[in-house]
Amino acid sequence: MEQKSIPKFYGLRIYLSSIILYFFLIFPFIGFIIFQNLPTFLENRGGGTEKIAATADSLRATIDSIAEFSEEEIDSMVNLAIQGGIDNLVYKAVQLEELSTDTISESEDDRILIGPHPEDERGLRMFAEKGPFSRYFSLLFLLLGVSLLTGFLFNRPFQRFFRKKRRKKEIPQKLHSFCKQRLFNVPMVNSIIITMPNIVVIIYSLIFLVSKVSVEAEVERSMFIQLHYLTLVATALEFLFILYWQKHRVHIRYIDHIFSEQELRKQVFKKKGGRIRNRLMVASGITTFLPLLIVMVYLILSLTAVKDLKQETFSMEQREILIGPWSDIAGKGKETIGAKEYEKLYYVNAIDSIVMLVGIGNGILVSFIYLLLFVRWTNQDITRPIKELLANIRNTRGGDTEQYTIVRTDDEIGELAEGYNEMTEKIHNYVENISAMNRDLEEKVKERTREVVEQKEEIETQKEEIEAQLDLATLQRDTISNQKELTWTASAMPRGFSRPFFHRFTY
Repeated sequence: MEQKSIPKFYGLRIYLSSIILYFFLIFPFIGFIIFQNLPTFLENRGGGTEKIAATADSLRATIDSIAEFSEEEIDSMVNLAIQGGIDNLVYKAVQLEELSTDTISESEDDRILIGPHPEDERGLRMFAEKGPFSRYFSLLFLLLGVSLLTGFLFNRPFQRFFRKKRRKKEIPQKLHSFCKQRLFNVPMVNSIIITMPNIVVIIYSLIFLVSKVSVEAEVERSMFIQLHYLTLVATALEFLFILYWQKHRVHIRYIDHIFSEQELRKQVFKKKGGRIRNRLMVASGITTFLPLLIVMVYLILSLTAVKDLKQETFSMEQREILIGPWSDIAGKGKETIGAKEYEKLYYVNAIDSIVMLVGIGNGILVSFIYLLLFVRWTNQDITRPIKELLANIRNTRGGDTEQYTIVRTDDEIGELAEGYNEMTEKIHNYVENISAMNRDLEEKVKERTREVVEQKEEIETQKEEIEAQLDLATLQRDTISNQKELTWTASAMPRGFSRPFFHRFTY
């Protein structure tokens, strides 16, 4: 296996990136909703233009009356505020109002401007309390801090493991065992940790909407409902973002540094059954529907119902603005048309159209970041194991039968890699068996050859002995033959020859 550089373990970086993208996605929607409902919200808060004007007139009258108070009366009010608190100040101010020669309205609104009347304390206390949006984001930011701390504690052992491995320090067995057991839980656990604050505030907003807690204006409830559905979509995207990023790093970057080469020849995952089809479907769904969803949401939020205009009739100019060139066809020859004929129509006003375009542009930018990252992770999760497998196949084809690939995923590619390793192991065993048989055969051939050589040498020795014996026998035969000839010659010699003479003649 090729030695690779030891990576850093990403924990806080993934958390912060997901949180930033989450708020980049949700804040433009919130800004759009607030900006769209701001006129209605201000009108409800102020009680209408008439009440705002009346409040302003009352405020000016009160300021003029206070200017006519003497210094002794003002000092007395300050002392009462210090000694008896704000309630005494209110009652003293009311008494001074009655004694003043200036005509000051004794209405409830005027008393509120001077100080909190006992009957109005409850209303002001409720106004001072946090609204649903304030409580929503206060709870969200508090839980985000808790989740960051929890994520830091969970990811700390993995960070220690990779830090020690990069510095080539000894890794405790307990730490190694923990990382090996929990490695494949990292994507899901981190996804739950960072999205848990969103889930809690979603539950909070759901309880708030179901319980029908009274709010100061119905527009706030409408805005809160829109925020609720927006948070659902953003939370799902954040969950998938962290899950896929962590899973990508676990399978591609971390797995071969925690498990051994022998362990990675087979699937080491606790659960099997992942499919490339599911991953591609999620990536395709995000790349297709996310930009479309953003455009559709902004478009729907920008629509305004014609019936909200509360017009009984529409003039020709109003119809031309509302439906454009179709006004000549729809209301030809009519100066005015009843509003009921248009109450099912919707339109986008100039301000909403500008905000809609800005929001769509920002949403498309954020969705492009999501798309780029999801496509990159999906591409690497598929191509990286296949490239490793192809490289090992080439080496095996070249004669190296000990090339094993890493089983990185639990999908079809992981099954293919595991099958390749099993095939390579069988081929290696076959080659080893054949090599062992060849070695045994060579030993047997050598031993047989040695036996044959020994037999040959023994035969040669026996042959030489036989030849020596044959020579000896031949010599003996010749000697016997000579003796026989001599005997025959002596017997056939004339009588006059003496035996010595014969011997001299013979030899």
